[in-house]
Amino acid sequence: MKIYLMGICGTAMAHVALLLKELGHSIVGSDTQCFDPIASLLAKNQIETHVGFDVQRLQTLKPDCIIVGNVISRGNPEIEYLLNKPICPLYSFPQFLEQYIIPRRPTFVVTGTHGKTTTTTLLTYLLKQFCNPGCLIGGLPNNFEHGASLGDEKAPFVLEGDEYDTAFFDKKSKFFHYWPHTLIINNIAFDHADIFDDLKSIQRTFYQLTRMVPSQGHIVMNGDDPNVRALLPCDWTHTHRVGFENQNDWQIKNFTTTSHGSQFDLYKLEQCVFANICLPLLGRFNAHNAALAIVACYVNQYSSIDVQRLTLFAGVRRRQSVLFESEQLTILEDFAHHPTAIQFMLETLKAHYPHHHLIACFEPACNTSASTWFSQQSYPTFYRADEVWLAPRKTNIYCDKFVQPLIPMDSSQVRQTLQQNRIKVNTFDSLDELIACIEGLTPEVPTLLCCFSNGRLSALLADIQRKKQKH
Repeated sequence: MKIYLMGICGTAMAHVALLLKELGHSIVGSDTQCFDPIASLLAKNQIETHVGFDVQRLQTLKPDCIIVGNVISRGNPEIEYLLNKPICPLYSFPQFLEQYIIPRRPTFVVTGTHGKTTTTTLLTYLLKQFCNPGCLIGGLPNNFEHGASLGDEKAPFVLEGDEYDTAFFDKKSKFFHYWPHTLIINNIAFDHADIFDDLKSIQRTFYQLTRMVPSQGHIVMNGDDPNVRALLPCDWTHTHRVGFENQNDWQIKNFTTTSHGSQFDLYKLEQCVFANICLPLLGRFNAHNAALAIVACYVNQYSSIDVQRLTLFAGVRRRQSVLFESEQLTILEDFAHHPTAIQFMLETLKAHYPHHHLIACFEPACNTSASTWFSQQSYPTFYRADEVWLAPRKTNIYCDKFVQPLIPMDSSQVRQTLQQNRIKVNTFDSLDELIACIEGLTPEVPTLLCCFSNGRLSALLADIQRKKQKH
């Protein structure tokens, strides 16, 4: 088939394009803009990509079907044309996966407010010891050529399961299309304030997903998270609680931070099953990620896991990624944009770099983080930072008609809150101004600058990295 992807330059949509090309389809896509690394990924795989939307071009293409990303909304000229003159079927990408990619395959679905991409990558990496799994990962794994593969037809398929809505015509959470045989729930916190009213609404959504797990399937959950534990009991299937606390079925013990990352043991009912797990990632939250992936393999009869292979796990691009390092300055990039994820990351960095001046640079690039909801969490989010650099927030905040309207973040309010707690704050009127400040940073004391972004800042940071590597 000739398949046209609208909104192809999102990470997940780009990876769907790779899956479809692997199946032998002819793929073409469009988006409003396309930045590296996705632009290079699509070009390398010879996937034709257009910037902008054009009805005449669409008529010329004559696709057999169209996959619509969730960034596409009513008012898009191509959508308005297609709704008035249906020339071929429209799908969301989870719908297409549900119907054509994952049927008759056991699915591992990794969910949670944060940590999904790393955990999905860890799980895929571990399963490759036993089979050739399919995967769809919402990031760019450093151990694989890219984050999408069909794998073998009878092997498991690993999916990153997102609770965000699916498309303008399909407003339920994406993960409902994936019918998990094994469901990982990493954590649950309030997020996506543009479509969910409150934490209970999110918990209800996750609980509905647990009801889809078959009796011979598994739910592997972060037992340290009270919001996840509240989903229990799930008596219709097998459940496995994993974490640091004593009440868990699987317990992380003897956790230490090493010069190369983290090390821990994993116990089942007071018996050590996996000892000296060495993970080249920092933080207790990454120990959670790895332990959940290990247990998901173990309970599915992949019990002879060689956990020592994790020493070669290279992580995911834009997660704790070192962009530049010198004697006085280290620049990291991290995708975190939820308050809890940023807080965990800053706590981890402060512990690992105790003698560095820690600057947290944050771009409020999604609906939730650009709102006052995020600004109200500003102090617990950034309390471990010595200094905060605040990029301009997203200007157009979308909100579902039937949830409480989001109020745009007031940067001056964030500045005032943090300064009252003795944290220095710099706010920037443009990304160009911020980038100039990063490029000109020549600290007199050892400094760690961590840039948190899920927006355009990431592409600009890649340019900085290239410039600094040349010099």
